[in-house]
Amino acid sequence: TGDYKGFNQTITGSFKKGLKNGKWTYIIRMKDFNIKDNSYITGTITLYANYKNGYADGSWKETRSYKERKKIFSYGQLKWGPFGPLQTMTINMNFKNGFLVGPVFINDKFANYKATGKYDENSLCTGKWIINDRGWGLNAELTYKNNFLYEWITRNNNGEVMEMDKFNKDYEEYMKAISMTQQEREENGIIIDTIHSGVATNYIKPYFPKLLNNFYFIYLYIGGDLTYKEGIKGGYEVKIKKVKFTPLQNLEDYQKAEEFYKKGDLLQALKYYKRHFQE
Repeated sequence: TGDYKGFNQTITGSFKKGLKNGKWTYIIRMKDFNIKDNSYITGTITLYANYKNGYADGSWKETRSYKERKKIFSYGQLKWGPFGPLQTMTINMNFKNGFLVGPVFINDKFANYKATGKYDENSLCTGKWIINDRGWGLNAELTYKNNFLYEWITRNNNGEVMEMDKFNKDYEEYMKAISMTQQEREENGIIIDTIHSGVATNYIKPYFPKLLNNFYFIYLYIGGDLTYKEGIKGGYEVKIKKVKFTPLQNLEDYQKAEEFYKKGDLLQALKYYKRHFQE
């Protein structure tokens, strides 16, 4: 009723010790629901989400399918205008303890955007990712080898290559580093780093808030949802970095900190330890 006229919502699910657990189903049916100003939508929004102890765990699938129309004045009367085209959006992601794992599929006809890809069990990008952002004329193909971005090709909507980057030399260095011991890496000034938001993940990040949309799925009011509270996690890739390791005993601030520590002056020792780590 009132502002929610034409909006019917059914939510089912269960809790375990106050946290969402198992399958949750959200079904919204709208009939000329006033979504904004003079825009009314008719259609459905559904979300099927799986949880374990409050975290997303298993398959999540959101589907939006609706058409829009406005009210217009005609011959002094307010009447319904024609419906616009039926638009659809499908988001399918998979999780383990709140982290992205497994295949990703997005088909957003509202934005003319598609994305497919995959994460391994450690939430690292793997295999081939295809991004088609035809609305902006940007189509990307990303290839990951051993969770390392090996090749990145972008094309326009006509299929013409706009940019191509192949990181084969970096990949060879990465494979060498994997076979080294930690001491050997330090001696060669190499770090294998985990990037918390990989290139592929950044392409699909705008769809995280759609899965966690509080207006439609009222997470805040239902409660027991740690993924909503903490956000979607994972989506990593690995990088190799060249650094210079210096023995601690060769650093002036560390030497002073050790001297003060041996004298029992803990405040001065803390001061120089802090200066060392800040640098």
